[in-house]
Amino acid sequence: MSRTIAALLFAAALACAEDACLKEAPQADTQEGAPHGIGLIDVNQDGRMDVVIDQIRPSGINIFLTDAKGGLKGDFNKMLGTRMGPNWGMAVDADGDGLRDFCQMDNNSTMLTIYKGAKGKLSGGAETELGVGWPIAGWWHDMNGDKRIDFVVVGWPDPVVDKTPGRLKVFLGPTLKESFSLNIPECGSVVAGDVTGDKKPDVITSDQKESVLLIFPGAGNGALGKNPVRIKLDEGGANLKPNGMAIGDLDGDKIPDLAIACEEQNFVRVLKGDGKGGFTKLCDIATAKKAKFVVTGDFNGDKNVDLACGACVVAAGQLWSVTIQLNDGKGAFTQNCEFTGKGNFHRYSAAAGGYDGDRKDDLVVGVINEDEGSGSVRRYLSKK
Repeated sequence: MSRTIAALLFAAALACAEDACLKEAPQADTQEGAPHGIGLIDVNQDGRMDVVIDQIRPSGINIFLTDAKGGLKGDFNKMLGTRMGPNWGMAVDADGDGLRDFCQMDNNSTMLTIYKGAKGKLSGGAETELGVGWPIAGWWHDMNGDKRIDFVVVGWPDPVVDKTPGRLKVFLGPTLKESFSLNIPECGSVVAGDVTGDKKPDVITSDQKESVLLIFPGAGNGALGKNPVRIKLDEGGANLKPNGMAIGDLDGDKIPDLAIACEEQNFVRVLKGDGKGGFTKLCDIATAKKAKFVVTGDFNGDKNVDLACGACVVAAGQLWSVTIQLNDGKGAFTQNCEFTGKGNFHRYSAAAGGYDGDRKDDLVVGVINEDEGSGSVRRYLSKK
């Protein structure tokens, strides 16, 4: 390669780095344990967002505190105890007291545990039996119009422990009383929002084996219709295996759209909502590996809904990829930057939100190392 060409390539790479809307901050190792679910909470009430993860091998809730210099440190010796198979986790004010709690589901016990946010710590660990088979995904939303946080949970069939079929359930807060239950096939992720235009929240999940989107119309009281609208995702007959899912207005028409990580075809599919429960393909965003997660956020501060797409393969020596796809406001996406490393992650291993206080969204990802018994917290912060 000539010096001229090498110089041009270096200049192009430098320009791309300068144009990137996020920059990588120093990572924090879990010391022990593989991270799964993740949430952003100001645990110690010092005005700085901290990172909370649930992890396995060993199981626990690990709290990573952010210091005044932007550093991040977890303390394995101060982990909150949890059951043996924590997977999905997220941060939300579940009890309405103005403080974020950490909500975590367990694969083995089929419990939903809420660790209550308090001034200076996370405490408690109130458990609710889910009875959905193997719980694999959840979402929070006000499903009955009382301005309280409710939970939508989906699970796979459990062929080992209690032979429970896979189920979709709705639990109404704050007591988490069950308001809806239905047996469903093996699904991917789940989200909720009014996609039918009747001002009643609906629930959207997918049939992974059939590559079908399932839309359950909401009744406005926590119940759902038991005959979902079925929308085929694989027009050409190829199995997409819909995995992670996100909901938001992706084309600026104030109607909810969907983004779905399609694991078997290595892309994130963006679906345009018509406001009446129908969806059509808007575009496919290619990923370097099997698409695992997709989360929404405004990463460059232009008030458009951007996407963070995570892709990986669980195999030795493989690189994972996280890309930031900037939205032009009309549903056209352009890759702005990419971050890579060795290891893997899950559909619920990323969280977006205001981490550093600059009114732009940041991204935090829990990465599992190749040994499957340790990992790290990766932070990608918006540029000032």
